[in-house]
Amino acid sequence: MRMIKCVPAYPFRRILRALIALVCVATLLPAGDAPPPLAGYIKNLPKGRRIEVRMTSGVVLVGRVGTVRSDSFVLGPDHKAGTAQEIEYKDVRDVKIRSTGTEKWIIGITIFLALAGWSALFGDPRSSKPPEPGQPRGVARIP
Repeated sequence: MRMIKCVPAYPFRRILRALIALVCVATLLPAGDAPPPLAGYIKNLPKGRRIEVRMTSGVVLVGRVGTVRSDSFVLGPDHKAGTAQEIEYKDVRDVKIRSTGTEKWIIGITIFLALAGWSALFGDPRSSKPPEPGQPRGVARIP
């Protein structure tokens, strides 16, 4: 008796399972090095980068990185009005990078172009073809 080899109808399921397994394994691996200390983190930021600084007192300051020293840094004004403040590292609880308006526009346009390209490449091919004469729309013709 001959054995019939069964071919899976949906080969992408195998790929999907492999990707899910890879993601699960990747989440179990150690994350690597701990984040750098605050002083080292701020020293690595480019001058003029927009940041949000949370102080140990609970005050939140938004501004741009100025001169960086070994024990403090200068937080410049976010807009043209305002004064620069020298902030010591011991008074800082957390620092976050804030996006500028230009960066947000670039991200939005990139997402739009990616979705438009995806739609153009992988859109429904049936939607671009008109129905054959005498065939109602949405009915498959079986030879």
